[in-house]
Amino acid sequence: MSLQYSRFNRVVQDPESDLWVLYNFATGKSAFLSPMSYGLYMSALTTPESAFTKSLLRAGFLVTCDEMEALRHATALACYGSDTLMLTVCPTMACNFACPYCYEERRGGHMGQDVQDALVRFVHSQLERFGLRRMCVVWFGGEPLLFPDIIDTLSARLIDEARTFGVEYHANIVTNASLLVPEVAEMLIRQQVKGIQVTLDGPNSQTNDPYRKMRSGKGSFETIMPNLRALPAGFEVKIRCNVGPHNIGMLEDMRALVDELDTQGASSFTLVPGIMDMEVAKLADGAPAPVGSTFDEINRMFSKLGFIDYDAIGAQMPGKFHGSFCGSQRAHTYAIDELGNMYRCWEDCGNVEASFGTVTQMAENPVPANVSAWSLYLDGAWCGDDPQCAECPILPMCIGTRMKPCTPSTWTSTPGFFRLASAPSCATGCTAPVSLLTCMQLTSAVCSSITASQASRSTMPLASIGSTRTSCPSLSTRRTVSATAGCSMAVVMM
Repeated sequence: MSLQYSRFNRVVQDPESDLWVLYNFATGKSAFLSPMSYGLYMSALTTPESAFTKSLLRAGFLVTCDEMEALRHATALACYGSDTLMLTVCPTMACNFACPYCYEERRGGHMGQDVQDALVRFVHSQLERFGLRRMCVVWFGGEPLLFPDIIDTLSARLIDEARTFGVEYHANIVTNASLLVPEVAEMLIRQQVKGIQVTLDGPNSQTNDPYRKMRSGKGSFETIMPNLRALPAGFEVKIRCNVGPHNIGMLEDMRALVDELDTQGASSFTLVPGIMDMEVAKLADGAPAPVGSTFDEINRMFSKLGFIDYDAIGAQMPGKFHGSFCGSQRAHTYAIDELGNMYRCWEDCGNVEASFGTVTQMAENPVPANVSAWSLYLDGAWCGDDPQCAECPILPMCIGTRMKPCTPSTWTSTPGFFRLASAPSCATGCTAPVSLLTCMQLTSAVCSSITASQASRSTMPLASIGSTRTSCPSLSTRRTVSATAGCSMAVVMM
């Protein structure tokens, strides 16, 4: 195939200087070009032997292959080439909380011994059949700590299986922490559960409890905090905070609280904010959202505090191609509810209609009873056959599954920068024109934190370029690259 520009390149001009920014949505690479270098870039196809053109080819800004076909194969490899068994295990779908925004269907009961035995047999068969190298377990629910004995005994058996096959074992838990008392925490440490995710929707009872209340109607903040403060060393705790109009003004206080836990506690604590559905926020506190409390305002607060729009649409959007966006698109990803029903996505747990089979059946026969439910996420990992997706320059980032359904949207050139003509119909609420330069500017805090060992001549931090504009939550952390040594591309180190 002849030399051509990557279909995923975008070149934008800084409206406040004579510099141009070259960015590739497949590789995540970018560079600043002087006017002379911009001219060389625009004429690169006519000078294939020049050092400048060869540097563009090495960096992926020029290609000699069918990029769509390459992406198709890379996506398949990411989905089917995984060497990790990822298990989400729900000891129960019951919960002692009554959060208004919870999407789960609660029900009583817990995982019986027969289901636990079948799960161990299933794990054994997976490790034996596929030669996997690691196992990652997430304890989920419901509230998993309603039945800590199941976590204790089943963890020991899964660790034994990992040891038998010589694979790495990692475990985390998603819990409301109301039952995370010291003896339970010690059990989790003993059973190699290192990661904990806990949700707090405010730095005090007044802001947290309307959204994180117990089924009894009692608030949860005063119950949770002593448990968090008493955690022993060895845990990495992520404090999830669902941010909406009701608590956006408390986000700085929330970070101060988490910093205090991290400084004074034995374990490490990190704040992970995410945007709450505005309708839920209005419903929960019984009042309409204040004027101006929009997704854009919350995004600006995230940026101000250094979160770089971390969770603006549910999870951090990768800044380049990663093969698949979600773990549910990996072949060896399974979620199991307390009845033994199996799912591709943990958000489906408890919804029997979305189940592709049972763990008892899968332990004996690797062919799912409901193949269409099993392959739904895998088949959806590649969307390049969709005409709209095939023409989209940010396809490598979203892989088509991030923003479905996507309204007709195109990248168009306007004086100074590219704008997203129509906002995708996702949870961003992003309707204002978006500057790609601004999205890149917001990464400066992240890029500047790259250690000296990582920041070789192939990386450079982005300093402030242009004025602050509305940020796009679909574009997050960027890794930029400069030209290789000896290349004539003029890269301005900011």
